[in-house]
Order: sequence, then structure tokens, then C-alpha cells
Amino acid sequence: MQPDKLREALSGADDGLAARLVYVWPEPAPIAALSTEPPTQAGIRRDRLLAAARRLASLEMDGDPAGSPAPRIMQLGSSGLALFDEVRREAMEAARSSRGLAAGWHGKTPGRALRLALVFELLAWAMAGGVEPREVSADAMARAGGYLDYLGEMLDRVTAGLAVTGAEADAATIGREIISSRCTTLNERDWYKRKGWAWMRDTQRRTAALNVLADAAWIRPARQADQGRRPRGDWLVSPRLHGRVL
Repeated sequence: MQPDKLREALSGADDGLAARLVYVWPEPAPIAALSTEPPTQAGIRRDRLLAAARRLASLEMDGDPAGSPAPRIMQLGSSGLALFDEVRREAMEAARSSRGLAAGWHGKTPGRALRLALVFELLAWAMAGGVEPREVSADAMARAGGYLDYLGEMLDRVTAGLAVTGAEADAATIGREIISSRCTTLNERDWYKRKGWAWMRDTQRRTAALNVLADAAWIRPARQADQGRRPRGDWLVSPRLHGRVL
């Protein structure tokens, strides 16, 4: 989901749903060569995954006194319970020291930790095989805690990103191009004719972004020396950005 769409989705009344989701906003994956894994290795990997999926599919439910299917209860082992208590305490402290979405999100982390630990326990069993687990181990809870630490950092990044206005985000995009291209002037028409910059055709959006850069002293309107008028859509880039002397 694009940040602007997420900002719009979270702008309504807080009904608790947003706190139940996990948010991930990682850096773009590095560009790498296509995999050259030998066919035999790919086949071994596929067979292991298929075997794990079949083990998960073979899990059976328990039965209630009437003989109807009922969920199987898996409790935490003693070491897993101790780790869960640490996760629970940290989550409660984070919830009480936060506001808004973050407070609700951390408040639901204890339940999220239990569900994740169960998933990690069964995934580990599905890959390794053996006797079906009857309790959630400390290892699974530790994996859940580590993943929740990552998700907490991602939540911080998402909420920080949502605090940035659309104009500021557009200005940052233009600013990165200014730095990478080391351009000294900027013409609005030339820029929105470039591939990938069609969004700058929106006059209101373009003007708002450029005004953010102007307020930050990254650019200033160009003026004709003879008449003092600004050529249409022309901006001068601050020499300070490229380390040149004014």
C-alpha cells in the first residue's frame, strides 16, 4: 500500500483494527543477479517444503466430550512462559509510554507474541519432522520476540513516514534527484517531461513540492538579469548543495 493511501486509511476514527495489523516498510531489495541454483538443489528445497506442508496439513484437531472437533491447546513450557512474561512486560511499558496507533499496537503485542510463537513452533516441527509438539518452547518464543522487535522498529518507521506530508515527500524525491544529478538549474517543464516524473504535471502538487524546497533554501526562483522577471518554471539550485563556493 502506498504511504498516501495508508495515511488516508488511518485518518478515520480509531476502531482498533489498525492496531491489529503489522506494518513493514523495508528498504528496497538490492538488485542482484538471477538465481543460478543447480536444478538438483532446487529440487531438494522443493521436496523439503512439500514435506513440511504435508505435515502441517496432517495436523488433527482434538475432540470435545460430545465427540465434535475442538481446537488443540498448546501451553507454553516453563522457559517459554518466562520469556513471554518479558515480552508482555516490555509491551505494556511501551503501550503506556506511547500514544495513538503505537499505544494500541503495543497493547496487542502479548496476544500477537503467543500466536507468532505457536506458528514458529509448528513451522520448526514441520521442517524437522519427528514427534508433534505438545507445548510452545522457549526457542519459538525467542523467535517471536525477535520478530516483534523488528516489527516494532517497522511501526516506528511507518508512523514517522506518515507524519511527512505529501508535499514534503515529493520535495524529498526532487531533492534526491538534484543531489544525484548535481544539476544547477531546474526547469519545471523539462522535469515533468522526463520518464517517471509525469506526476509533476499536476500544477498544485508540483508547486507545493517546489515551495517546500524553496523554504528550505534548496532552490530559488530564477530572474532575468535585464528585466528582473522570472523565466517561466525556472529555478536556481543552491550551490551549497554541491559544495561549490557562492
